[in-house]
Amino acid sequence: MPDGTEGADATDNGPRTPGTISPKDREKFRQRAADLNRRIGSARGPEPEERGGRAAANSRAMSYGFRMVADFVAAIMVGGIIGYFGDYLFGTGPWLLIFFLVLGFIAGVRNVMQSYYRMQADMTAATGGDIGRDLPPETRDD
Repeated sequence: MPDGTEGADATDNGPRTPGTISPKDREKFRQRAADLNRRIGSARGPEPEERGGRAAANSRAMSYGFRMVADFVAAIMVGGIIGYFGDYLFGTGPWLLIFFLVLGFIAGVRNVMQSYYRMQADMTAATGGDIGRDLPPETRDD
């Protein structure tokens, strides 16, 4: 429209620049956004009070498990690689490969045991050593 009323609202009495929102429309938008935020919040359910507790313990245990597996596999792979290249350089057949694979296996088991003992120490420090109790003798299913 050539009269300068482009973007004029039905409730406004004068021209408005394109891209601006009237205060009434702005308030309606804020109300709709607040209502949408409230509905999304109710659909998600209550937020956990804290990030600690059982979920943190489970993720920490999974982290320890993955680390143990990675340490074990890495030790065997390093032993195998050293043995393979040792056999290649010295022409000793599969003997260095076998020796270093066994050595890598032993190192991997040792790493897993050290990680396990470290995990036990961390859990004992975090729980005060109270990580479970035996059942009394009269309630056991023997």
